[in-house]
Amino acid sequence: MACNKSTTNFNSPDPNGNNTVQSPIPDKKVSSAVQGIILDETNKPVAGATVKCGELTATTDANGSFLFAKVNANEVAAVVTAQKTGYFTGVRTFRIATPDKLQFVRIQLLPKKSVGVFDAATGGTITISNTQFTFVAQQVLGADNKPYAGKVSLFYAPINPERADYADIMPGDLRAINKNNSLTAIQSFGMMALELQSESGEKLHLDTSKSVSFKLPIPATLKSIAPDAVPLWHFEDSSRVWREDGSATKTGDSYTGTLKYFTTWTPALSFNTVNFRVTLQDANGTPLPNVSLSFKGGIGHPSFGYTNENGVFAGHISKNETLTLMVSNGCNTLIESRIIGPFQDSTNLGVVRLNPLTERYLHFSGVVTNCSKAPVKNGAVFITIDGVEYRSPITEGKYAIGIIRCNTDNTTAHFKAIDTDTNKSVPSDMTVTPKDYIKDLLACDLTSAE
Repeated sequence: MACNKSTTNFNSPDPNGNNTVQSPIPDKKVSSAVQGIILDETNKPVAGATVKCGELTATTDANGSFLFAKVNANEVAAVVTAQKTGYFTGVRTFRIATPDKLQFVRIQLLPKKSVGVFDAATGGTITISNTQFTFVAQQVLGADNKPYAGKVSLFYAPINPERADYADIMPGDLRAINKNNSLTAIQSFGMMALELQSESGEKLHLDTSKSVSFKLPIPATLKSIAPDAVPLWHFEDSSRVWREDGSATKTGDSYTGTLKYFTTWTPALSFNTVNFRVTLQDANGTPLPNVSLSFKGGIGHPSFGYTNENGVFAGHISKNETLTLMVSNGCNTLIESRIIGPFQDSTNLGVVRLNPLTERYLHFSGVVTNCSKAPVKNGAVFITIDGVEYRSPITEGKYAIGIIRCNTDNTTAHFKAIDTDTNKSVPSDMTVTPKDYIKDLLACDLTSAE
C-alpha cells in the first residue's frame, strides 16, 4: 500500500476474485512531506524497519525515525506502512492537513508470534487464553492454491481498544466502508491480527469456501455497551481501509463468528463523522507540531491523529456528539483536555492555545541572518531532536519552534537555518533541556562567512 497514485488501489477486490467494488474515498493527490517513528511492543524505537509511502522507501535509524521530504499522497487517506522481521506489518492512514507541510505519524508494531500449531489435513482448535480459533480439514492452501499438507502455525496478535497507545497500534485510522459502500467510522470491541505459516515459513491462506470459527473476548470496560450482534470488519491489504464483512454474535463475555480469510479483523459498530480541523499553539502563538490528539464521546466513538509542522490537525470526529478533546505528547502524557461539540457539519475550530508541560517543553526562537549579517527574507529553520525533525518558516528574519518531548533529560539539538534565496546554510549543535531558548542562527556557508 502506498500514497502514490501509481500504486494505490482504493478499490476492494472480492476475496474470490470475482469483482471489484469502487471505493467512496476520493483519489485526489497532493504533495506532502511525511516523517514518523516506528516503535516495538514495549514502545522502544525499531531500527532497520522498512517504511514505504508511495514509490519511496526508507529505513528507520537508531531512533526508529524516518523522513520522506516529498511524496505524492492521497489528500484524505495517505498511507504509511512499516515492516520488520518478526512483526505484523504496521499501517497508518491519515489526512494531509496542509499540502507541502511536514506531517507526523507514529506506528507501534505488533510482534508476530506463533500461538499454536495444527495439522492442515485434519484441522484443529487453537486456544489462547479466552480466544479460540477452529479450523476444518483441508482448509489451508499454499501459494499454488492447492491444499497444504503439513503442520500449520497460527500467528495472532490482539489489539485492545482500552490501551493508552491504541491509536499507534491499530491499522488505518478507524475510517471504514460499510456494506452499502459508504464511508463511516468504527468503534472496535477488540481487534485480532492473523496470519498462517507453514513449517518452512511460507505464508499460507485459507480456502474461502470454508470458514474458521472464532471466539474473541470483549474488553472489560466495553462489556456493558457491547450489543448482542455486531458487524464484522476486516482491514484490507489492497486498499488499507476497513470493510464491513459479516457479523459476530455476543456469547457470554465474547464475540463469536466465522472468517474466510486472514488479515486484521474487528467486531465493531459504525458511527457517522464530520471533517474537523484545529490549530494548536502555545500561549505565545508558536505552533505545536507532532502533538497527539484524541476525541471520544460518551459512548466511545474514538478518533485520533497528530498535528503537522504548523500545529494543524485535520481528520474526522463523531457527528452530533459532545466530545472530549485530549491533547498528549508522544508518551501518552496528557497536556490538556476540553469539551467540544456537538458538530453537525465540517468544522474548523480555529486556533486553540495551550500551556504545555514545562518539564517537557522546549521553545526556540531567534533571528536568522545571512552572510551580510542582514535578516533572511526567505527560508526556514530545521531542528532535529530525538531523531525527529521540526521546522519553522523564517518570517522577517525571525523564527519560533515549540517542541514537546517525551523525556525530561538533556539531549542534543541539531540546528540548520536555510536561506532559500542563496541556498546557503550552516549547521550547529547544542545540548538542551526543557526550557525557553533564544538562539540566533546564521544562514551562510562557513567559507562565505569567513
